[in-house]
Amino acid sequence: MDISAVLEDAQEKQLKDKQLENWLQKLNVAAYEVDDILDECKTKAARLNQTKYGCYHPEVITFRHKVGKRMKEMMEKLDAIAAE
Repeated sequence: MDISAVLEDAQEKQLKDKQLENWLQKLNVAAYEVDDILDECKTKAARLNQTKYGCYHPEVITFRHKVGKRMKEMMEKLDAIAAE
């Protein structure tokens, strides 16, 4: 089951259950945060490709580390939301 199916099902039920509405809101916020991270990766990758930095350039390594950390935090956040 993909996230859009879960969101659609939850939206149908949200009028009946305030807890579900709150859960859905948290999931929507998290989904937007993930989308922002992916957009940032896409933009940064395009810029780095234009500069022809190698994969071991300090700027590339720093960016990958920051994105990895943010993605790990998002996975933890999504796991916490799923556990509710």
